[in-house]
Amino acid sequence: MSVRTCAVIVTYNRKKLLVNCINAVLLQSKHVDAIYIIDNNSNDGTTDELISEGFIEGVLKVYEDCSVSIKNIALTNSKIIEILYVRLNTNTGGAGGFHEGVKRAYETGFDYIWLMDDDGKPDVNCLENLCQHTDKADFIGPLVIDDFNNKSLSFGLYNKKTRSKISSIEQAYYFQKNGIIEGTANPFNGILISNKLVSEIGFPKKEMFIWGDEIEYLSRASKQGFKIITTTNAKHFHPTDRQKANLIFFGKLLFIEPEGNLRKYCYFRNRGYINFRYSKVNLFIDFNKALWFYLIINKLSINNLMKYISYTFDGITSRWGKEKKYIGKL
Repeated sequence: MSVRTCAVIVTYNRKKLLVNCINAVLLQSKHVDAIYIIDNNSNDGTTDELISEGFIEGVLKVYEDCSVSIKNIALTNSKIIEILYVRLNTNTGGAGGFHEGVKRAYETGFDYIWLMDDDGKPDVNCLENLCQHTDKADFIGPLVIDDFNNKSLSFGLYNKKTRSKISSIEQAYYFQKNGIIEGTANPFNGILISNKLVSEIGFPKKEMFIWGDEIEYLSRASKQGFKIITTTNAKHFHPTDRQKANLIFFGKLLFIEPEGNLRKYCYFRNRGYINFRYSKVNLFIDFNKALWFYLIINKLSINNLMKYISYTFDGITSRWGKEKKYIGKL
């Protein structure tokens, strides 16, 4: 019985990068059986771009919550890859996009689902090298490499043994064993997950909208006992993490405060949700970091501290939907 694999690409207003990502998936040394493109209601001409490139049909079938195009692409070796384009009627954020993509791929019956967003680009052997480890884990990640500095990792990897961050390819190779770093991965950036994992832990949490949904999914998988690994043989290129980290506590700790109301709200709310359910110690640490940042660094910024507490409390109590008033202000 052959193993069937589906790539899921979530996109929003990055049509040129999306085309590059699709082409990188089509050129893999090990071919996928299908590509699901989940479009969060882009307004930059993404649909027309995909039609122009020949990836989707010119007429989409309209449903209540989305429009859909299905097209089979024949590769030079006669391999047929189905491309399913789902244009959602509303912007559901990255979390909603991955929820939709994983749900559709799982319900179709694919054995493995390969997740990425539109500004990522897998190396030509990425999927083949990920699949070499499907007997070892159900949550398998590649090295996610800065596409402007190929010696650095875009987001870094947390090293559980040393309780430190792996920031470069050199460090990743140093800490790997038999091509594997256990217990860590950059979820939703070229991650390969199994049908078995999805059947037991469910779909990504769409209510989180943006920021943190991938960490929550990884935490959920870990809590359910699924093995998580990164293989240093597989490479996925992606822009580096652009979060601004503020030095606090005499330069010994970092506190992240995203720019923009939507990002700030979702970041603090979603961290509150994740930490309350998976690591109450981190919830305590985050709160004390916020106290230091807003009361000492920002000189008694009571208003911003109260916003932080309110946003975090929304996460702790699972109050979803307030991000809607900030949508459009990215």
